[in-house]
Amino acid sequence: IMESAQLDSFNVMLTINGLSLYSLTDFLDQCMEWKKKYGANKPALSINLLRFPSFMSGLALPLDLRKKRKAEIERWYQAHIDNPLFQIHERESLIRLMDYLDTVQQPHSNSSDSTTAALDFKTFYQQYDQRRGKSFEKTFPKELTDWYKSIPAKSKSSFLKQKYYTLRSMAREKLNRL
Repeated sequence: IMESAQLDSFNVMLTINGLSLYSLTDFLDQCMEWKKKYGANKPALSINLLRFPSFMSGLALPLDLRKKRKAEIERWYQAHIDNPLFQIHERESLIRLMDYLDTVQQPHSNSSDSTTAALDFKTFYQQYDQRRGKSFEKTFPKELTDWYKSIPAKSKSSFLKQKYYTLRSMAREKLNRL
């Protein structure tokens, strides 16, 4: 596209979730190669944070994994901070992402607690693997799959029970605010 068309810019929008954190710096490296070849706006990056569903957010990962991802992103950032092709809004987006991984505890005010998010994460990807004939454990790095394997499988009744208590807790919080 960039070689065959007269483009002023080529915009790439990323929505960062827990899984994309594991390939983000590789993708950023590729984007920097394109920028070297085609110019600073080819591509221009817009980096956004996924908040819904909360179990897919980067915050669904345990804090130790989030800190490791943040450290990797920070190393990449420091290596490219003086590159004139790395635009100010792209830098600010990465800073926001690093702060988010390090300091924010919940993706949004009505999100599930970390236990529920982890259980939902595992349930979703187990079902996805089954439907699509994929393997989460063969696809992602060991540190992520070790955490994934440590999440207990939940039965439908325990799932419904957990959802009931979560909804009840949310309802109580809203009533207390009235």
